Amino acid sequence: MIDYIPGLAGVPATESAISSIDGKNGILAYRGYSIEDLVENTTFEETAMLLLLGELPNKSAIDEFQKNPPEALPS
Repeated sequence: MIDYIPGLAGVPATESAISSIDGKNGILAYRGYSIEDLVENTTFEETAMLLLLGELPNKSAIDEFQKNPPEALPS
């Protein structure tokens, strides 16, 4: 039998270079950009590259990414 645990009680927390959460202010951010800004202002490819590489790409980097997508995630 599984006990009911409300909220995130019992969920381990860790520091992350990719995302941050400010629950009191309702902010979710990836690599320093709010999720709202990413949804409204970036493409799928731009967001994927931000998460994978740590920064938003320029036009030539997007073109290269689309022509030659990575075969595996960087370690």
